[in-house]
Amino acid sequence: MRQPGTFTGSNRMLATGSFIPWWKRPRRTWSLPLVWFLYSASIGFGQAADQTGLRHDAMAEYSIGHFGKAEILLTPALESARQRGDSDEIASILKALGDVYFNEERFPEAEQAYQQALLIFKESPAKRIEVAGTLRDLGALHSSQRRNREAMAVLKEALKIIGTNATAQQDLASEVLNSIGIVYFRQGKLGKAEAMTTKAIQMYSGLVEPDARRVSALNNNLAMIYQKQRKYVKAEENYRRSLEIGERWLGELHPDVALTRANLGLLYTEMRRFEPAEEQLLLSLAITEQTDPIVKGRVVRTLQLLGSAYFRDGKITEAESVLARAVQIARHAPDLATEIPVVLDAYSGILKRQGKLQEARTIQAEARKARAESTLTVPAQILR
Repeated sequence: MRQPGTFTGSNRMLATGSFIPWWKRPRRTWSLPLVWFLYSASIGFGQAADQTGLRHDAMAEYSIGHFGKAEILLTPALESARQRGDSDEIASILKALGDVYFNEERFPEAEQAYQQALLIFKESPAKRIEVAGTLRDLGALHSSQRRNREAMAVLKEALKIIGTNATAQQDLASEVLNSIGIVYFRQGKLGKAEAMTTKAIQMYSGLVEPDARRVSALNNNLAMIYQKQRKYVKAEENYRRSLEIGERWLGELHPDVALTRANLGLLYTEMRRFEPAEEQLLLSLAITEQTDPIVKGRVVRTLQLLGSAYFRDGKITEAESVLARAVQIARHAPDLATEIPVVLDAYSGILKRQGKLQEARTIQAEARKARAESTLTVPAQILR
């Protein structure tokens, strides 16, 4: 799922000789790095340098989950770059905007930004790595929309471009492998998904200064694979590792932390550990509702998971309340056409359980109509 920052690279030891994992080392005070935002940019003079500064400020905001602020900074930077005719800077800003839109679940705008950046990068033979990076982003976007064939095609193209430079571009290669693993996961090919994700982690672990957001995401994704395989102990271990790294290096209120908490809450629900499930989902919801801007799809999905946990725990009134709220949000958000049938079905079931049969039938009819208008389904879990 950038602005340069630095982690401690040396392997420090306790007096006893035990190894201290890098994510447990004392935290540095400067800006955190981003995952796969931008790989290079030419810094000119005067106004060009000022606009590059705007882009770097935007990346810093992005890194802490302030997507709206990042967009505010990137928009004038893009206009200035276009006025100057600086194609490299235009492509870099478009790629950055694509990342922002992607995280805000504004998928059509993200795809347009990535495609425009890709066209510009492809004009320069020297921008092969930028092309590969943008293809990786585009593949991840396609995958999130269940366009698995398109996703796999562009991801394999990215891997082919990296080719013999795989060692030099180890970080990017691991990102591509991670995205391929996500495609396999969504296709139900769990063995291949595990192999790809594990290989991505091994490749990335070879870096001296790994990026916290990426390591957290890799552990989150591996945990999801284990969860699907019903390897619950391993799944919990990896979710916990993802949270530990994410909270320490990104902050407790980072949107990525909210996603992992939601996934961990779902795991606990499956394990019938309802108290910790509800705790994780409430924490996830609290973070998600503070995101700038609020991503309504994430709120709706978290409410749905929380409603399921309440229902299975026998807390029918609480389940009805949160699902009613999820329905109201989804109804007033045109972009959530794929969310509404799933939420309506869940809400209808709760109403039926409460003996509110006429209301349940009305909601079920609304769900059928919504489903007829959309053939997509919403994933319960969130990959990064």
